[in-house]
Amino acid sequence: MAFTTTRRFLYESLWNLLGVAILLYLRRVNLRRGEMFLAYAIWYSIGRLYIEGIRTDYLEIFGVIKTAQLVSVITIIAGIVLIVYRRKQGLADKRYLDDEPLPTAAGGKAGKKSGKKKKKKK
Repeated sequence: MAFTTTRRFLYESLWNLLGVAILLYLRRVNLRRGEMFLAYAIWYSIGRLYIEGIRTDYLEIFGVIKTAQLVSVITIIAGIVLIVYRRKQGLADKRYLDDEPLPTAAGGKAGKKSGKKKKKKK
């Protein structure tokens, strides 16, 4: 039984590493701003759905479905619905752009000087 537990953690770790690679790729190709979290929630829930299926210690709802699997299915559906809704409503028009400079804490662009000059102390 200890071997099964170890494999579960291995499967979950590999799933999450693959997920990071896929999300970074999707960020450059198709994801729009604000969708990274939703894509992660969908990806993680798909993995959790499978991993919970191989567990031997679990909690069931009404003796039919495992609680974690039900939560995973709900999360997958909600994530997909929110992505579709955001795109149809125009709330996700901008894509992630890696070439844009990051904003600084002062509100300007990193690497560029702001138009304000500092006053010299006398």
